[in-house]
Amino acid sequence: MGGMIAIELAATAPERVRSLSLLVTTRGAYLPHPRMWKPFLGSVLGGSMKCVMELLYPSTILGNPIDGREDLSVQDVLTKYHATPQSENAYPPLYALVAQGVACLTHYVSDERLELVAKAGFPILIVGGKQDILIPPENSVALIERLKGDHVRTLFFETGGHGAFFQFAEEIADGLAQTIERAKL
Repeated sequence: MGGMIAIELAATAPERVRSLSLLVTTRGAYLPHPRMWKPFLGSVLGGSMKCVMELLYPSTILGNPIDGREDLSVQDVLTKYHATPQSENAYPPLYALVAQGVACLTHYVSDERLELVAKAGFPILIVGGKQDILIPPENSVALIERLKGDHVRTLFFETGGHGAFFQFAEEIADGLAQTIERAKL
């Protein structure tokens, strides 16, 4: 949802934007992959960490060992991370999660607003994951097609899920740094 908000802000006040990075996002009004519903509902309604993992990451990577730690799998590390509260705040109530989901599924950034962003000329980074079931890769492709230009760079990960920024932290951090640097030129 953050990417949708960022696109709206960039379209509303492009003169105030230095760069735009869109990580596994959509222009809105999209249909998630049908496989998304079971893990989504299991994580939101049941608090199932197994469902969170299934929602964010391709199953093909979860059993992989951590380099140099044969006793530790990718799933072990990611489960521990996602199970650790990031703040003292309570988890959001169910109605807030439902409202966020409805906003994501019904909001839509028009071609005209995307054109405003594209014409502004500031550096744009679009990151997509081919295995993302929450926001399927077609959404990143649509953004690439609508925002195209020399100012747009892309990172597309063959084994990336919706949690691609955890899977490919170094590559994405480098892409973000390069995008910010391009804004300084």
